[in-house]
Amino acid sequence: MLTTFIRAVSLLGVASGAALFAQAVPAEHFIADELRPYYAHTGFSWKIDSISHFELNYESDTEAARRITQLEEVALRARSSILKMLGEPDYQPTVHVFFVESVERMKQLIGSEVIGRSRPTQHAVFCVVAPFSELSLKHELTHEIATNLWGPAEQWMEEGMANFAVDNKSSLMKRQCLAMMQSRQWTPLKKLVNAEWESSSLSPDEAYPELGGFIEYLYETYGVARLQKIWKDGRILREKDSYAGWAEQVAEAEGAPFLDLNELAARRYEELGPQKTEALFGDPHTHTSPAGAEVNASCVVAALKALKDDPLAPYFSEKARDVPPAGDP
Repeated sequence: MLTTFIRAVSLLGVASGAALFAQAVPAEHFIADELRPYYAHTGFSWKIDSISHFELNYESDTEAARRITQLEEVALRARSSILKMLGEPDYQPTVHVFFVESVERMKQLIGSEVIGRSRPTQHAVFCVVAPFSELSLKHELTHEIATNLWGPAEQWMEEGMANFAVDNKSSLMKRQCLAMMQSRQWTPLKKLVNAEWESSSLSPDEAYPELGGFIEYLYETYGVARLQKIWKDGRILREKDSYAGWAEQVAEAEGAPFLDLNELAARRYEELGPQKTEALFGDPHTHTSPAGAEVNASCVVAALKALKDDPLAPYFSEKARDVPPAGDP
């Protein structure tokens, strides 16, 4: 186990700082660019506890520092449990966990006053150390692992999965749901299980038990393979049994280049997310707005640039020249 102490100045391009027991911070310690804002934040001074699969970040003289051995065990157990639940053999990325003392400190670090937050594209998890921090950590680690292994899903499913992972068949969700039914505070499931639902629209105390219970039902009734299919089917549909598929078949039969604009547009919409994608259409998912037309045009240019030897390069406009060629899905 490697424990180092990194000061903000060392992350601003200067290989300096102090370590525990006055040891120097190794100059080769790599900090990914997307993580630098957290390490370089002037209000924080981090110690890094490196263990298998994790880098746990905390400050001196805090609850996290006093409980770091316990938090190591919690993180490792949670990772193992989540992989087993998902039916996945392994998860390669190192997860960077940042422990803070309060929701106020969390807001100072990431701009949100929450007890937990996950940013899967950065492999970063943030957690307030409190009596129930073990539950919060597992919840956020579920977001990290499931999203990176299975891809992004609709919000209701992501939150339901994370809550199901935390419950771990403890029957807590069932008791919470029963209490809501008895007090007539139950939210109709159709208001939660839809693509438009956002986690900020209801209190977690109201929405999470229901969503977690529904995921548990799907998991126990249909199994993890069907659950994974439901998770992935929430993404933009790739239709191969209609025009897009027929075009590909004709191009292959004739030996002609094929531009998979259906796939490229779907990937772009998924990157933007449901809300931003909705704004690209003048009506429900058919006719684009000017901004949507521009997105689609950039997909066409990207696909053309990916053709062998880039034959149309001399004919691109100045704006088109800035569009990178499409990569493999």
